[in-house]
Amino acid sequence: MRKILIFYILFFICHGICLSQNDSTHLYASLEEALLHPDKVQRISLKKQKLKEFPPQLFRLTNLKDLDLSSNKIREIPKEISLLAHLEVFNASNNYINQLPQEMGDLIYLRRLDLSRNDLEILPSSIGALLHLQELILWSTYVTEFPEEMKNLQNTLLYVDMRAIQMNPKKQKALRNLLPHTRIQMDRACNCN
Repeated sequence: MRKILIFYILFFICHGICLSQNDSTHLYASLEEALLHPDKVQRISLKKQKLKEFPPQLFRLTNLKDLDLSSNKIREIPKEISLLAHLEVFNASNNYINQLPQEMGDLIYLRRLDLSRNDLEILPSSIGALLHLQELILWSTYVTEFPEEMKNLQNTLLYVDMRAIQMNPKKQKALRNLLPHTRIQMDRACNCN
Protein backbone atom coordinates (compact mmCIF):
# COMPACT_ATOMS: atom_id res chain seq x y z
CA MET A 1 0.00 0.00 0.00
CA ARG A 2 2.81 2.40 0.87
CA LYS A 3 4.48 1.75 -2.54
CA ILE A 4 1.24 2.57 -4.32
CA LEU A 5 0.88 5.80 -2.34
CA ILE A 6 4.46 6.81 -3.16
CA PHE A 7 3.85 5.98 -6.83
CA TYR A 8 0.75 8.23 -6.96
CA ILE A 9 2.54 11.07 -5.20
CA LEU A 10 5.46 10.88 -7.64
CA PHE A 11 3.06 10.58 -10.58
CA PHE A 12 1.18 13.76 -9.62
CA ILE A 13 4.39 15.68 -8.92
CA CYS A 14 5.83 14.68 -12.32
CA HIS A 15 2.51 15.39 -14.03
CA GLY A 16 2.42 18.88 -12.50
CA ILE A 17 6.00 19.58 -13.60
CA CYS A 18 5.23 18.43 -17.14
CA LEU A 19 2.14 20.63 -17.32
CA SER A 20 4.05 23.69 -16.14
CA GLN A 21 6.81 23.03 -18.67
CA ASN A 22 4.27 22.67 -21.46
CA ASP A 23 2.82 26.04 -20.49
CA SER A 24 6.15 27.80 -20.90
CA THR A 25 7.13 26.05 -24.14
CA HIS A 26 3.73 26.19 -25.84
CA LEU A 27 4.01 27.70 -29.30
CA TYR A 28 1.12 30.09 -29.92
CA ALA A 29 0.05 30.33 -33.55
CA SER A 30 -2.39 33.22 -33.27
CA LEU A 31 -2.22 36.62 -31.67
CA GLU A 32 -5.80 36.33 -30.44
CA GLU A 33 -5.00 33.14 -28.51
CA ALA A 34 -1.81 34.63 -27.07
CA LEU A 35 -3.56 37.79 -25.87
CA LEU A 36 -5.86 35.69 -23.67
CA HIS A 37 -2.85 35.02 -21.41
CA PRO A 38 -0.25 37.65 -22.39
CA ASP A 39 1.99 37.12 -19.33
CA LYS A 40 2.37 33.39 -20.04
CA VAL A 41 3.37 33.65 -23.70
CA GLN A 42 7.01 32.90 -24.38
CA ARG A 43 6.80 31.63 -27.97
CA ILE A 44 4.64 32.80 -30.86
CA SER A 45 4.73 32.11 -34.59
CA LEU A 46 2.87 34.47 -36.89
CA LYS A 47 4.58 33.33 -40.06
CA LYS A 48 2.70 33.37 -43.38
CA GLN A 49 -0.10 35.52 -41.96
CA LYS A 50 0.09 38.16 -44.72
CA LEU A 51 0.95 40.81 -42.11
CA LYS A 52 1.80 44.17 -43.64
CA GLU A 53 3.09 45.70 -40.42
CA PHE A 54 4.56 44.62 -37.13
CA PRO A 55 1.54 43.90 -34.87
CA PRO A 56 1.69 46.41 -31.97
CA GLN A 57 -0.29 43.95 -29.80
CA LEU A 58 2.92 41.91 -29.55
CA PHE A 59 4.26 44.50 -27.10
CA ARG A 60 1.73 43.23 -24.55
CA LEU A 61 3.58 39.88 -24.49
CA THR A 62 6.17 41.04 -21.98
CA ASN A 63 7.72 37.59 -21.39
CA LEU A 64 8.12 36.74 -25.07
CA LYS A 65 11.35 34.88 -25.83
CA ASP A 66 10.79 33.50 -29.33
CA LEU A 67 9.09 35.53 -32.09
CA ASP A 68 8.59 34.29 -35.65
CA LEU A 69 7.26 36.85 -38.14
CA SER A 70 8.76 35.19 -41.21
CA SER A 71 7.16 35.11 -44.65
CA ASN A 72 4.96 38.17 -44.28
CA LYS A 73 4.97 41.60 -45.93
CA ILE A 74 6.37 43.65 -43.05
CA ARG A 75 8.41 46.68 -44.09
CA GLU A 76 9.47 48.13 -40.76
CA ILE A 77 10.46 46.99 -37.29
CA PRO A 78 9.23 49.68 -34.88
CA LYS A 79 11.51 51.20 -32.25
CA GLU A 80 9.17 49.78 -29.60
CA ILE A 81 10.80 46.40 -30.30
CA SER A 82 12.87 47.24 -27.22
CA LEU A 83 9.76 46.54 -25.10
CA LEU A 84 10.28 42.84 -25.86
CA ALA A 85 13.18 42.85 -23.42
CA HIS A 86 13.31 39.05 -22.93
CA LEU A 87 13.48 38.17 -26.63
CA GLU A 88 16.07 35.47 -27.39
CA VAL A 89 15.08 34.35 -30.89
CA PHE A 90 13.71 36.70 -33.55
CA ASN A 91 12.90 35.48 -37.05
CA ALA A 92 11.80 38.22 -39.44
CA SER A 93 13.04 36.51 -42.59
CA ASN A 94 11.31 36.82 -45.96
CA ASN A 95 9.71 40.23 -45.49
CA TYR A 96 10.40 43.66 -47.00
CA ILE A 97 12.37 45.19 -44.12
CA ASN A 98 14.90 47.75 -45.33
CA GLN A 99 16.25 49.09 -42.04
CA LEU A 100 16.36 48.29 -38.36
CA PRO A 101 15.87 50.73 -35.52
CA GLN A 102 18.76 51.51 -33.15
CA GLU A 103 16.55 50.05 -30.41
CA MET A 104 17.41 46.55 -31.67
CA GLY A 105 20.49 46.94 -29.48
CA ASP A 106 18.24 46.93 -26.41
CA LEU A 107 17.39 43.25 -26.98
CA ILE A 108 20.34 42.21 -24.84
CA TYR A 109 19.24 38.56 -24.48
CA LEU A 110 18.92 37.99 -28.23
CA ARG A 111 20.79 34.81 -29.25
CA ARG A 112 19.50 34.27 -32.79
CA LEU A 113 18.49 36.92 -35.32
CA ASP A 114 17.25 35.88 -38.76
CA LEU A 115 16.77 38.74 -41.21
CA SER A 116 17.39 36.76 -44.40
CA ARG A 117 15.53 37.54 -47.62
CA ASN A 118 14.81 41.18 -46.75
CA ASP A 119 15.67 44.49 -48.42
CA LEU A 120 18.11 45.32 -45.63
CA GLU A 121 21.22 47.30 -46.64
CA ILE A 122 22.77 48.32 -43.33
CA LEU A 123 22.79 47.21 -39.73
CA PRO A 124 22.45 49.72 -36.90
CA SER A 125 25.57 50.35 -34.82
CA SER A 126 23.60 49.20 -31.78
CA ILE A 127 23.91 45.61 -33.00
CA GLY A 128 27.26 45.67 -31.22
CA ALA A 129 25.35 45.73 -27.91
CA LEU A 130 23.83 42.28 -28.51
CA LEU A 131 26.47 40.53 -26.42
CA HIS A 132 24.55 37.22 -26.29
CA LEU A 133 24.04 37.03 -30.06
CA GLN A 134 25.34 33.70 -31.36
CA GLU A 135 23.71 33.48 -34.79
CA LEU A 136 23.11 36.24 -37.34
CA ILE A 137 21.38 35.16 -40.54
CA LEU A 138 21.56 37.74 -43.34
CA TRP A 139 21.61 35.64 -46.50
CA SER A 140 19.97 37.18 -49.53
CA THR A 141 19.97 40.73 -48.16
CA TYR A 142 21.98 43.72 -49.39
CA VAL A 143 24.20 44.10 -46.33
CA THR A 144 27.83 44.36 -47.43
CA GLU A 145 29.32 46.59 -44.73
CA PHE A 146 29.21 46.25 -40.98
CA PRO A 147 29.38 48.77 -38.17
CA GLU A 148 32.66 48.82 -36.26
CA GLU A 149 30.69 48.11 -33.08
CA MET A 150 30.27 44.51 -34.24
CA LYS A 151 33.80 43.84 -33.00
CA ASN A 152 32.17 43.66 -29.55
CA LEU A 153 30.62 40.37 -30.70
CA GLN A 154 33.82 38.68 -31.83
CA ASN A 155 33.92 36.32 -28.83
CA THR A 156 30.21 35.47 -28.69
CA LEU A 157 28.92 35.52 -32.27
CA LEU A 158 29.44 31.97 -33.51
CA TYR A 159 27.89 32.08 -36.97
CA VAL A 160 27.01 34.62 -39.66
CA ASP A 161 25.25 33.58 -42.87
CA MET A 162 26.04 35.94 -45.75
CA ARG A 163 25.22 33.66 -48.68
CA ALA A 164 23.64 35.10 -51.82
CA ILE A 165 25.16 38.53 -51.18
CA GLN A 166 27.49 40.10 -53.74
CA MET A 167 30.65 41.16 -51.90
CA ASN A 168 34.08 42.04 -53.22
CA PRO A 169 37.21 40.53 -51.64
CA LYS A 170 37.99 43.71 -49.68
CA LYS A 171 34.59 43.71 -47.94
CA GLN A 172 34.77 40.00 -47.22
CA LYS A 173 38.19 40.43 -45.65
CA ALA A 174 36.99 43.39 -43.57
CA LEU A 175 34.15 41.26 -42.18
CA ARG A 176 36.51 38.38 -41.38
CA ASN A 177 38.87 40.81 -39.61
CA LEU A 178 35.99 42.29 -37.64
CA LEU A 179 34.85 38.84 -36.46
CA PRO A 180 37.97 36.64 -36.51
CA HIS A 181 36.51 33.87 -34.30
CA THR A 182 33.16 33.66 -36.08
CA ARG A 183 32.23 31.10 -38.72
CA ILE A 184 31.11 33.21 -41.68
CA GLN A 185 29.44 31.57 -44.62
CA MET A 186 29.73 33.61 -47.85
CA ASP A 187 29.56 33.06 -51.57
CA ARG A 188 32.64 33.62 -53.69
CA ALA A 189 33.86 37.18 -53.83
CA CYS A 190 32.85 39.16 -56.89
CA ASN A 191 34.33 42.05 -58.88
CA CYS A 192 31.58 44.33 -57.67
CA ASN A 193 30.65 47.11 -55.22
